[in-house]
Amino acid sequence: MVVLALVAPFALAHDLSEFPKPFAEEGEVNALIVVGSGAPASHVIAQTNIALMFSQEAGIQALGISMLDSDVDTINQNTISIGNPCDNEVSALILGNPSDCDAGYAQGEASIRIVEQGGYTHIIAAGATHEGTLAAAKALRNYDSLDFEGDSYEMAVDEPREAKGEAKTDAAINAGNLEEEIETDAEITITDDNPKVGIDGIVQEESPEEETVIEQSALVTLSENQPNIFIRFFAWVGNLFG
Repeated sequence: MVVLALVAPFALAHDLSEFPKPFAEEGEVNALIVVGSGAPASHVIAQTNIALMFSQEAGIQALGISMLDSDVDTINQNTISIGNPCDNEVSALILGNPSDCDAGYAQGEASIRIVEQGGYTHIIAAGATHEGTLAAAKALRNYDSLDFEGDSYEMAVDEPREAKGEAKTDAAINAGNLEEEIETDAEITITDDNPKVGIDGIVQEESPEEETVIEQSALVTLSENQPNIFIRFFAWVGNLFG
């Protein structure tokens, strides 16, 4: 009896090479597929695709197996959890609520991990970013084209490097450089003889007399080159009957 008790847990252990068992077998789907409450739409679509795949594998229509982590209060059931512990509370429960929720997840990488706990089998498909998690979920959906074995499947993810903080820093630096350039230009162009300065160069101040001369010149030019509208109208009418 003691020997059987010791051997039983190992007998129940499952391997990724068996997937989609024990989650889906002929005539039965025994799984809950969970995404985080704040998951993007792409994760929900991946969740739905996995559910459809299970239905195809079992040959039955699987209903009510897709849920949000906020609606799950126990992991005493076979579970597919999409997202790392930072993004999915069920993943955190499976891994014992680690204090460092993204430990073991590096950018540019994703994984599918199988965990046996309390007689149930769990899979966590996740990456460090939403892109990584999506890649893991898609890989799980397309398991038949991949070489699953052991208790973990690792993959590289071609994802943009998250540098939002750096991007903001660069923007701030560029803005600062621009301000410095503007200030430098202003300093160069400010002289005692030119009190009025623009960013693009020196703008000479004009005296009231000069402004008056300019306005008068414009009026003279307009009157010389643009005949009165009434004169042009009557000339046009004359041409019609002329």
